[in-house]
Amino acid sequence: MSESRYIYLDNSATSWPKPPAVAEAMTRFLTEEGGSAGRGSHTRAIQAAQSVFATREAAARLFGVTRPQRICLGSGATWALNQALYGLLKPGDRVLACVTNHNAVRRPLLDLARRGLIELDWFAPSDHTRPHDPDDLDRLLGEKRPRMLCLNHVSNVLGTVQPLAELTGVAHAHGALVLADIAQASGVVPLELERWGVDVAAFTGHKGMLGPQGTGGLYAAPGVEPIPLLRGGGGTPTSEDMPEELPERLECGTYNVVGLVGLTAGIGWVLDRGVEELHRQKTRLLKRLLGILGKNGARLLGPPDALGRVPLAAFTVPGRDANRLAADLEERGGIQVRSGLHCAPGAHGLAGTLETGAVRISLGPFNTEDDLDVLDRTLGEILA
Repeated sequence: MSESRYIYLDNSATSWPKPPAVAEAMTRFLTEEGGSAGRGSHTRAIQAAQSVFATREAAARLFGVTRPQRICLGSGATWALNQALYGLLKPGDRVLACVTNHNAVRRPLLDLARRGLIELDWFAPSDHTRPHDPDDLDRLLGEKRPRMLCLNHVSNVLGTVQPLAELTGVAHAHGALVLADIAQASGVVPLELERWGVDVAAFTGHKGMLGPQGTGGLYAAPGVEPIPLLRGGGGTPTSEDMPEELPERLECGTYNVVGLVGLTAGIGWVLDRGVEELHRQKTRLLKRLLGILGKNGARLLGPPDALGRVPLAAFTVPGRDANRLAADLEERGGIQVRSGLHCAPGAHGLAGTLETGAVRISLGPFNTEDDLDVLDRTLGEILA
């Protein structure tokens, strides 16, 4: 099958295609600029440093943050989550974490707990179709008294959008820091991290922000100063210790400037069109997608309709193997989706699909009604 006949419906894994401006910006940097940020005072080095700061400014606008220097750039959300957890937690701290967290949160927490460095408790919504109830969380926080609450703003399996502002307020009332994984939310739903009071948030550039892989970072609110996870060279004057101030405190080594200029272009494309408008556009397609799944007897994971979810739908079909169904969609219709446990076994445990996995369809800003026409026809043929 020629590449032009493929239909990409796996935007929660990584968005594709990217806006043309992303590749153009990256090509321009490689062919016309090419300097290393913070490594010299010549023109190319200065241009590179300005490009890095432009990424901070763009991300700050997207996140509702007024101080771009609180945006620390790295390789993605996994780096950022590890930086936050290993850099903020101290021996004896208690952490309350949602079971739907991605393995990028789950595995570092389990490592810290198994080594006896933290006490770890898990919590979950009442069932897989609902967001967290702030009153339930209030009672649990009062009982456990954790130092940190870890949750995802949007589940990559269930699609649920959590009331992050309200949950953060409840956590702060009990003296807990809030670490939010916004990998599936950034560029997809409106964010106001500063107004909501979120203490730390990890993001990745290659999903809803429409940038390339290998980009992302960490937002740390004023007063939140993680111990550096990595140490090494930087653009600041040489000393034996890492700098005290953010963002340099958490950034060492050579910046991925070519990736960051691509990320800036991706964020710019999103901001120009508006996160809310893009979300409305994708929600219209999501409503049709849910109708297609419903008429074919699929069991939907997460909220039962488009309200309260992002444009992704994980599902199972009774009597059908999820991996085989995903393969059939590509073989017969050129439709590329993702199946399995999606690096979030806790979410599948909550939904009752830990043994079977599920098929996930996730929409992006470049998907169309025509794409769903092909999906509707192909899924019907496979299940007939």
